[in-house]
Amino acid sequence: MAQEIDEKLLRDIIRNVIAETKTVDTPISFQNDSASTAVAAPVNSDQPEPEKSVDWFKHVGVAKPGYSRDEVVIAVAPAFAEVLDHNLTGISHKEILRQVVAGLHFLVLVNN
Repeated sequence: MAQEIDEKLLRDIIRNVIAETKTVDTPISFQNDSASTAVAAPVNSDQPEPEKSVDWFKHVGVAKPGYSRDEVVIAVAPAFAEVLDHNLTGISHKEILRQVVAGLHFLVLVNN
């Protein structure tokens, strides 16, 4: 990262993520409710899905062995962010990755 993250900034980020999560989450029902069933959009199998240009995500290649015991690799699928940009519930991959990173930072704070 270009800037150094101190503990106060990290705690602020985590508080913001938790606050946003409380307002964004919607309950999931597993009841047989046809109104809430997702329907896949028609797929044109002749043409591949075009890649989107994203400025927040960059492929860095295959993970290599590290030297630090506290290194973490976040693996994503090849189509992550550029072809597929949301999960099945509609949450953007950018937001998912942001929350995963915030959770990892939180674990570092709790365990140190």
